[in-house]
Amino acid sequence: MSNHSEGKTAKGIEQQTAKTPSDVYLWTVVAAMATSLTLKIFKQDHRALFIGQWVAPVM
Repeated sequence: MSNHSEGKTAKGIEQQTAKTPSDVYLWTVVAAMATSLTLKIFKQDHRALFIGQWVAPVM
């Protein structure tokens, strides 16, 4: 078993993100996927890919 603790920066980030309800992240991801799909339908492939890549980091 390792004795692992978070640093100051990680703790600060976690404290700030914990203030935001989880639903905000979920709906942001859903909006990004819908926007990406819409752009793909309208043949805006590069923009669709750009927006679609936001999903993983937000989650």
